[in-house]
Amino acid sequence: MIRALLLAALLTACHEEPAWQPDHAVGRTEATVLPHAEGAWLERYPRPGAPAVVLVHGVSSNRHFFDLDPEHSLALGLFDAGYDVWLVDLPGHGLAQTVHPHGLTIDEHATRVLPAVFAHVRAAGPISLHYVGHSMGGMILAAYLAHTADHGLDSAVMLGSPLDFTLLDELTRTALDGGRLAPRRTATPAWARLLADIAPHGDLASLLYNPDNLSVSRQTLRSVVSPLHKAELRQIQRRGDIGWFGPDGGDVAYIHQLQHLQLPLTLIAGRADVIAPPWRLSPLQCPGCELWVAGPENGTRQPYGHLDLGLGDHMKEEILPVILRGLRRRQAVAALP
Repeated sequence: MIRALLLAALLTACHEEPAWQPDHAVGRTEATVLPHAEGAWLERYPRPGAPAVVLVHGVSSNRHFFDLDPEHSLALGLFDAGYDVWLVDLPGHGLAQTVHPHGLTIDEHATRVLPAVFAHVRAAGPISLHYVGHSMGGMILAAYLAHTADHGLDSAVMLGSPLDFTLLDELTRTALDGGRLAPRRTATPAWARLLADIAPHGDLASLLYNPDNLSVSRQTLRSVVSPLHKAELRQIQRRGDIGWFGPDGGDVAYIHQLQHLQLPLTLIAGRADVIAPPWRLSPLQCPGCELWVAGPENGTRQPYGHLDLGLGDHMKEEILPVILRGLRRRQAVAALP
């Protein structure tokens, strides 16, 4: 049943997701569309002169993953902690769907979009530059770091970003198998809204989050889901064939290229995450890397799934402090020999 539903979503032509802005963001944020091929949509909670943090969503997602409502907003949590917060809709997602409507590969996001985003943010004059990426957003960071000698970041956090594709679970394998046959852009927003109406805690949804840890499942499925692009899936699918995430068309593993990375990089994995369990992040053991598992063994009320890392009911109490600690690790890592 799960495979049938997911394959149906993958193989259906896409409809536009509805434009929406949460009430709490109206009048508080500033929007920018990057020009030319990069074309990302940026939404900013401005705190001029403060440390800047760029938030990048995952596959089939958009900026609302980080800013759904006041209680489930990592963006507001970071802003209240003193950061100049920049939310990104990648090309082909959210309000950037009209630019590259058929999507980019993860490498293209890393080598074309991310440098343009960082250049725009730096032009605003922050005292330092930081990064938080969820799922594919963290994979894009890994590709960026592997391609860029002078990354210019002061710290970064990956939330549920799989880098090891051995021993694939049913959801990931079905998505990758379906990606070989799927149209260039698929109807995941329409399917997610249908799922929200009929079974927000069904078997398929439960693979995406811990139902006991996410009370805003209907709102998440209606507002956070973006088109699923074959270009992004294709690179993951090819990496799934060899077991490691790496460049499109190559057999190098980014995880091996980053073993000497000095950047303070915090890897956060959900204990109950089916898509990115801790062992899919743990092989990255660079000098600046630190893995933290969101589960009862580390004091969380529930073992975290994939989406609840950013949208969980206790995210601000349990995940945000770990993210803040990771973003402030610069001096400690700089002292390493």
